Amino acid sequence: MKKFLFYIFSCIALVSCSSEQDGLKQEGYLHIASICIDSDCEILPLSRAVDNTLQVDIYQGTTKVRTIPAGDESLNGTISLPVGNNYKVRAHTAVETDAANNETGNPIYAGEQAFVINPDETTEIQGLVAKQINVGISLQYNNTFSDFTNFVCTIQSPTSNRTVSISGMEDKTIYYFNVPDVGQKLQYKVEAVNEDGEAVTTGFRAIEVEGGKNYVLTIDWE
Repeated sequence: MKKFLFYIFSCIALVSCSSEQDGLKQEGYLHIASICIDSDCEILPLSRAVDNTLQVDIYQGTTKVRTIPAGDESLNGTISLPVGNNYKVRAHTAVETDAANNETGNPIYAGEQAFVINPDETTEIQGLVAKQINVGISLQYNNTFSDFTNFVCTIQSPTSNRTVSISGMEDKTIYYFNVPDVGQKLQYKVEAVNEDGEAVTTGFRAIEVEGGKNYVLTIDWE
């Protein structure tokens, strides 16, 4: 009887140890070695794992399992995750919403990469590219406006109704707009005073745009 009880306890101990060992194998690690920003004209590598404007979200399938705030020091080391497939890491500008009316706004960046986590191994993400996803617009006027004064150009997003009014002809600022994946259009109109002192307008005109690009909008009266 004693031998039988000893055998049972030995089996329990072996199962327990085996379970603990298996449990230790159920985690692996992720290291985000580098993230680059693609700003339409050049790719800029960041000086650390991520700069202070990019947040990192980790998903398994469609479930977000970890959010790492922009600039968090943990991004310089390894991140523990349960073993599994169907992971992805998404790096993005922390605030992805449109700016308020008449504000300049900022370029918004986002990029993602799939990965797997194996037991007791470190998966390294190299060269994750976060591309600009919104649209930048700046203005230039041609000589058809030489006899006009009091310029105001209004740029508007028909989907979000974000509106920016730009006074004068010298403003070369880039104004940023979010655009939908389908039907990417903005619209603009110019109001001015002609040489007879009359207020005139072009009415709204459509601008065909593509997300992730910056445009110089050349405006003429005709």
